[in-house]
Amino acid sequence: MLNQRFPELDLKPYECLAIEDSFAGIAAAKRAQVPVLGVAHVYPYHMVHRRADWAIDHLFEFSLDWLKPYYEAEGQPMMPLGQGDRQSQLG
Repeated sequence: MLNQRFPELDLKPYECLAIEDSFAGIAAAKRAQVPVLGVAHVYPYHMVHRRADWAIDHLFEFSLDWLKPYYEAEGQPMMPLGQGDRQSQLG
């Protein structure tokens, strides 16, 4: 949607981040191949973590610095979507 409004950005799905708190939102972002940060304030953390690439309990825990290693990996995701747990890669 953002690329439709601003085509000059030419964003790739792996350059974006979806922040979702619902299973439907997580699934939609995954279908679009967008990395997902799940926020577990509605559902238990372990259920969100199984579906999202990363998970946090509360939005105030989120820091852009936390995801910096993923997005600075030479402009490419560290691992293709759906292949492993990125949280373990971030240390």
